[in-house]
Amino acid sequence: MRLELTIDVDQAVRQTLKDNCRELFKFDSDLEAILLSQAPPSWLYLIADVKEWIQPILMVGATAFITSFFAQLGKEFAQKLMQKRAKRIPSKENPHVQELDTLIKSISGTQKVLKERTSISIGVPIPGELSRGNISLGLSYDTDERLAFEISTFIQNIEAIHNAVKTEVVNGSKPVFGVGIRIIEETRIEITWKEYPVFKERTIILDPYDGE
Repeated sequence: MRLELTIDVDQAVRQTLKDNCRELFKFDSDLEAILLSQAPPSWLYLIADVKEWIQPILMVGATAFITSFFAQLGKEFAQKLMQKRAKRIPSKENPHVQELDTLIKSISGTQKVLKERTSISIGVPIPGELSRGNISLGLSYDTDERLAFEISTFIQNIEAIHNAVKTEVVNGSKPVFGVGIRIIEETRIEITWKEYPVFKERTIILDPYDGE
């Protein structure tokens, strides 16, 4: 795990985030970006390899959080989804749920102390030896419940997202300016990037629960 961030993000904020997550990740040196104007948007990315995100202690917790989120939606599709996934729902007493809760609370706490116009995202490097940038999900500032859902969805599906982008890269795609992830309609994932050298937008839609 490493932090990629603008240089204005306070050192104390960085260290607190690392300290809170030290049981989950080993942090490499920060990768800083220099600000080019007086009042630019700032950012903080938590970037790790796919294997670091899908470690069992996070995957089990992610499943429990998503299950809880869907249960509260009260929508027909969510109820059906719950029925189809019932056999794979872990006990909420599982200690690994608390590990994910630690990550969510750490990110939530960081969001609340970041300066105005500073975003926070989680992601993985774009696959391919010649590729630069990250596949990332910009996190919401709405509620802790929404934040938990977004992080859990990311963890559960990042391997499929990474493989989808990898397939495109192997087939000749050249993402530039990074690859963005967006959760749409609660159960679908939109993956978008600009294609080099024409800078035309490309989009992939994943429906990880389709057919379950």
